[in-house]
Amino acid sequence: MIHYKRPTARLKKQSRRKIYHGLAEVRDYFSAHAFSASRRKYFQHVEAYCMFLGSGRSGHSMLGALLDAHPNVLIANEFNLMKRLKFGYHQTQLFYLLMRYSQKLAKRGRIASGYDYRVPNQWQGKFTQLKIIGDKKGGGSVESIRKNPALLDKLHHVIKVKIKCLHFMRNPYDNITTMARRKKAMGTVNSTDLARAISSYFRRMETIQQIKNRRRLDILDMRHEDFIQDPQAQLEKVCEFLQIEASHDYLQDCASIVYTQPHRSRHKIDWPPSLIERVRKHIASYPFLADYTFDN
Repeated sequence: MIHYKRPTARLKKQSRRKIYHGLAEVRDYFSAHAFSASRRKYFQHVEAYCMFLGSGRSGHSMLGALLDAHPNVLIANEFNLMKRLKFGYHQTQLFYLLMRYSQKLAKRGRIASGYDYRVPNQWQGKFTQLKIIGDKKGGGSVESIRKNPALLDKLHHVIKVKIKCLHFMRNPYDNITTMARRKKAMGTVNSTDLARAISSYFRRMETIQQIKNRRRLDILDMRHEDFIQDPQAQLEKVCEFLQIEASHDYLQDCASIVYTQPHRSRHKIDWPPSLIERVRKHIASYPFLADYTFDN
């Protein structure tokens, strides 16, 4: 008699998630083909596509939400345009889906990972004249390019407007700690968990360095810690990079939702000295991570 193992709750959840995403992709495909042409007028003044690069848990959700509050900007959350390139969408169809994702999230309220990113008095999910459209999927975009570098060429082929990249960084020790803790869920993080997170994190850093070396994308490097310290000045710098005006009221309303101190996740677990040293050596290989240490 053959005995079959019953699927675990985790496997069931993964299967449900896979089915849900599959159905969502089918829905998006037919929606884009059916409705994008009638929305074309909204995109006639778009000057640039805004793409996020980096690692997850770096503050991308916050920055994406703040930019989405600008009257000339729409930033979708977790759309993953790089992954969607394989479905044969053209630019207008992708822009339509990005707009729909931004509007849907604004209706639900921009709340992610327990943080409230709703900006009072501003334009999340709405716009006056749309000049910048983008996708907040920093880690996912890098991972897609790591697995298939040809996607960058595909991106340039499909997106006809300028491509502007925001590379948002955070102290690697905090990033890695948060990655390990999220992966372990409720369990205690051990050295093996940290080692896996270190490998995953620096695989993405290597991909970002390769993207920078190609010099085909206009990239602005920003540090999460600098943003927290002076959100108005840093957000104004982002707007200058995207070539859009930032009113005093917009900058002030956005700054009002930014928390006052960066979360130092690295201090919430015990880091073995050997792994601290491993990360330090890796950091030295990437100029954009210069000056980050375990103690700063």
